Amino acid sequence: MATKQKTGNNNPQQRIAPSGDIVMITPADGTALKFFTKGIIMSTGNDGTLAAVNSNGEDITIPTGTLITGVVYPFQLKEIKNTGTTATAVVCLF
Repeated sequence: MATKQKTGNNNPQQRIAPSGDIVMITPADGTALKFFTKGIIMSTGNDGTLAAVNSNGEDITIPTGTLITGVVYPFQLKEIKNTGTTATAVVCLF
């Protein structure tokens, strides 16, 4: 019988620290956030797409209907773009 490999991280030195700040973001093209986000929350539902730049500098687009209101998504983003974003009320955790 195969052994299931654990995927969790129990090393206290590598755990993600809790958020110290929560900010409503106005999407803006070419404007990097001061810090990478620790997570995002959609506060008005899955009413649109979210265009962003991840921590590796890659453009990403999260389609409408993917993100649920009130759920913290642990995305490390460095920019929330205006072009391509139709979602409203994006809250970022830093």
